Amino acid sequence: MNRSPEVQGILRAVGAILRREVPPADLLSGADPAGLLREAERHQVEGLLWEAVARGGLEGRLPRPVRDALLLRYHRNGLRNAWIREFLEDVVADLQRRGVEVMLLKGSVLAFGVYDRPEHRGLGDVDLLVREEDFRGLRAALEALGYRTALPALETRDLPRFAQCVRQIRFAARRGPPVEVHFRLLNLGLPPPVEPAWDTAVPFRLGTIEARIPSPERFLLHLCLHAQQHAFALLRLFADLSIWSRQGIVETGRFVALARCHHLATASWLAARLSRELLGAQAGHDEMRSALRPSFPKRALAERFWKTSAAERLTIRLGSMETELPRAFLLGEAPWPQKLAFLRQVAFPPRQRSEERRVGKECRSRW
Repeated sequence: MNRSPEVQGILRAVGAILRREVPPADLLSGADPAGLLREAERHQVEGLLWEAVARGGLEGRLPRPVRDALLLRYHRNGLRNAWIREFLEDVVADLQRRGVEVMLLKGSVLAFGVYDRPEHRGLGDVDLLVREEDFRGLRAALEALGYRTALPALETRDLPRFAQCVRQIRFAARRGPPVEVHFRLLNLGLPPPVEPAWDTAVPFRLGTIEARIPSPERFLLHLCLHAQQHAFALLRLFADLSIWSRQGIVETGRFVALARCHHLATASWLAARLSRELLGAQAGHDEMRSALRPSFPKRALAERFWKTSAAERLTIRLGSMETELPRAFLLGEAPWPQKLAFLRQVAFPPRQRSEERRVGKECRSRW
């Protein structure tokens, strides 16, 4: 594999930390330090790279500006994650008092429960899964903290469809991390009538409170889909997959059944294959890849569509999420009737409640 020295160095560094090994002494050999920093930033693994440098006693081999920049990002991850953790504890506790049940997803679960240190995994926004009938309570709790959203007024039943076919629902505040709200764990195509992940959710200790997260198998499937929706472009996505799999808590047969049920068998196979290629074997991955291995035509099409040779070299450039999310579904394994139904919803999105539209028109006519 023709990888640059910078990419090869980062892969060795991240792999060593995930395996809890001492990084090799020649970790940085042949790599341009400035290029190493740029690649680490692009792939969002600066915390893991610094851990490898420090654990291997290689700080002196980096120029001071690069060394200081990596150290700064490492500690910034830790400080920001401590702030987000405190925020999450307060929000989840408040929601529990209001009778609103949420599940934590993605980065907050990994940073606070799986990676060895919060500094290893930077967080951008906070992802929460909520039932659509509880959205009003979640919104009230967030607005009490100064959060706002551009979401139009919709019927409760239209919320999952809007979130998956129109745009993601986000809350922002002057003080506080961005919050992204999910109504279905697998935000792919048209949402199913109900979210089955609630039936198998498991407890998760977050500081002084007990939150909930999806089952190990559903969480892994969620990470595989997330990697596909980001075009398999970022090393951090594979680090997440690798470290979750290394816990050995995923039951392979159950995961394979879920992947097939949700038309994500090829996506999961590809995610597992690339994760192994980049970061080494993980528990159950070989068995999983064997069970999910698609037919030759499907495999050839998937490798062509997702540019696996570029993904293995970490040279894919990520496009906007507005195009990547529908692209992942339309290039996936779902039946064509579902894809056409999804396109109809994209073309004719849910509208505001009729009464609120009428009031809005009256206000505009007065002006």
